[in-house]
Amino acid sequence: MVGIPLGIAAGRWLWTVFANQLGVIPAPVVRQPQVLLAIPAALLLANVIALLAGSAAARARPALVLRSE
Repeated sequence: MVGIPLGIAAGRWLWTVFANQLGVIPAPVVRQPQVLLAIPAALLLANVIALLAGSAAARARPALVLRSE
């Protein structure tokens, strides 16, 4: 939740520096609804990935896996 706003701020700053060196007008556009939608989407995606990994780990039988080594 902190990374996205910090990334936007850093991106705007870097774009302003780069655009000023090129001699163009720095006008970045970031729409707030898209940013606010990205946060829960990233959390949902992370939880789905963790669910898949956790269910695969729960099906594993540690004794059989360790015996095969």
